[in-house]
Amino acid sequence: MTEVDWLCGRYPSPPEGLRVKLEAGMMYSGQEATPDRLRDAASVSLKKALDRSRDRAAAFQVLAADAWLTYACEAALEGDEPDAALERLVSL
Repeated sequence: MTEVDWLCGRYPSPPEGLRVKLEAGMMYSGQEATPDRLRDAASVSLKKALDRSRDRAAAFQVLAADAWLTYACEAALEGDEPDAALERLVSL
């Protein structure tokens, strides 16, 4: 399942403003939504927040990072080996 399909299937869906930000970040890559890819998206959002640390817009990047990491955990729980996937997420 591609990232955009996976995100559209979340319930409850993310708030509109956050959903748009998430989709703009990486949701059109056409790749599978894996815990590792979603965690990587969180990392990218955090780096963007750090680049704008004195700008209020950085707060939205932090919220996006939080959402990506939450979704990474959800994706891990949906996989075949959730314990191993979650362990990998928190060990990096």
